[in-house]
Amino acid sequence: MKNIIRLLLGLLLVFSLTATCAADQQTTVLSTDVRYKEVRGTLPYIDGSNSQALEKQANNLIREAARLLAEKIGSGSLSYEVALNRPSLLGLLLKAEGSRGTFYKALNLDLTSGKELTIGDFFMNEEGLNSLLAGSKGFLYSEEGLRLAAHADGPYVQLLPYSSLLQYLRIGEAGRILQIARLTRECEGKTLHLTKGGLIAFKLDANPSTGYGWTFIADKGVSKVGSSFVMPPAGDTRVGTPGTEIIFLAVTEAGQHIIDMAYKRPWETYIADRFQLTVEVGA
Repeated sequence: MKNIIRLLLGLLLVFSLTATCAADQQTTVLSTDVRYKEVRGTLPYIDGSNSQALEKQANNLIREAARLLAEKIGSGSLSYEVALNRPSLLGLLLKAEGSRGTFYKALNLDLTSGKELTIGDFFMNEEGLNSLLAGSKGFLYSEEGLRLAAHADGPYVQLLPYSSLLQYLRIGEAGRILQIARLTRECEGKTLHLTKGGLIAFKLDANPSTGYGWTFIADKGVSKVGSSFVMPPAGDTRVGTPGTEIIFLAVTEAGQHIIDMAYKRPWETYIADRFQLTVEVGA
């Protein structure tokens, strides 16, 4: 009986950890030694993801990219850098060094499809974004932003911080690539520490059928980049039952900012509810 109880407790613990923590875990990346004729080195190897088939597909992309790099140098060494690690995506930079020169290959892997990511997966294809990317011969998703290569096979040294790209961001996909601070009304009077380029998502009770909604009172360095509304549960038939308004704010400048939120009708000066949050943003 004791063994059965221990087993049940173990299963409950595993279920609890999986339900509450799995979405926040990084992708597991191991190093594996490889050799392509006269080229030796180390490559990343993905393991433990939700789909073995997609994981295998992504690992095949890594090996094929490495093989092509090895052909370019003939003899030498291979290495890699993990530029971005998220639960469902990886930004990897492969490097081959040999007597024929040094060559680089960026791999932006989507572990929900087993394929390479594009710019359009996270950013809207607009003229402003295209002008920022003009002349680049490759891109790499990294922790700080998009890293660009000035020429084919070259190093990815030019950086476009995410803070400069937020206006083009697809909000629905933002949580896959950026760190998002999720807050409720209970954050009032407290201080949030955030990195520049981060997002804040407020989840607030609201009832737009009354004309009321949450308004962000602008602060330099913080801007509203999107919002959505979730209706009350279908079974809740109470009159005036609020739904949930989700407001996304982007932090683009370092320093201290005061987030001022007011619940009001747009055509009235009267404010039904209000709260403030201090945000300390690192460089």
